[in-house]
Amino acid sequence: MSRRARILVSLIALAAINAAPPPASPIETMKISRRHPFALCTGLCPNYDLQVRADGRIDLRRLSFDGADEFRQFRVSERKAAEFYHRIDALRPADGRDVDEANCAETLPPDQAQSHIDVKEIEIVWVTAQSAQHLEGCQTAARIETLGDALRIVGLRPDGSHIGA
Repeated sequence: MSRRARILVSLIALAAINAAPPPASPIETMKISRRHPFALCTGLCPNYDLQVRADGRIDLRRLSFDGADEFRQFRVSERKAAEFYHRIDALRPADGRDVDEANCAETLPPDQAQSHIDVKEIEIVWVTAQSAQHLEGCQTAARIETLGDALRIVGLRPDGSHIGA
């Protein structure tokens, strides 16, 4: 092969490498933690850690205020896991950056802010083979609704309890 042909082949190969961006890595695992942000609990008091894998395996740890935590593993179809991911992706920051909202009590009326405790109210982690993206935020009505819809897809109530349990 002539020197000119080798150079041409090298240039074509380099152009092909640079032209094709690496394929986006799909979400492999989604981790969600939700904490009850008030000192007192009357009624629905979500306090759980949830991990949903793309293959449908789910780990759920419900934290009890009396120390009797519940750990449950179950499986849903890959289709249901994909629906769950799609629903939660509505909460994912579009710019790809991590989000860490500071003091959630600042947005509450004074009577509620007094009993608010400093916890990560909602934490969502999107995990791929190459990276993880975090959202640590306040429990807004839109986030609670989106999270509740996603939980129902995999057979859970908004407080993390299993439907039918």
